[in-house]
Amino acid sequence: MLERTAGEIISATEALATEEAPLAFANHEEIKVYFSVIVTTARLQVCTVDTAKINIEDGTIDESMHEERPFIRFRKQLSTAPARNDESAFGIDNERALPSAKEHVVFVVNSKNFLSFVEQFEFNENRVKYLWRRS
Repeated sequence: MLERTAGEIISATEALATEEAPLAFANHEEIKVYFSVIVTTARLQVCTVDTAKINIEDGTIDESMHEERPFIRFRKQLSTAPARNDESAFGIDNERALPSAKEHVVFVVNSKNFLSFVEQFEFNENRVKYLWRRS
């Protein structure tokens, strides 16, 4: 379910960014950065397991540790945008890095922690500006 929902959110985010791009260029606006976020009332938990302790015959796990988190980062590689052959636009120096350049992060945030998530959210503005100038 998360896989499908994240794909829809990424597609919608890309569509909005594509729709607004000509307006930003025409008005010489600052760089806009879009983030995909799913807010849920579900308790979010991360499971830590020693992969050596997974039973290879039946796939069961005997020992694991679950920890509740206020948000998780869900990485998804599916993108509606066509793959770009111009690797230099991404600053990519090898062919295996191209798929990760198309990778998107969807933040899944527990609703009780949403305000805190927004207040603490940070990104490296200098890196975004560097990538913007290179493209």
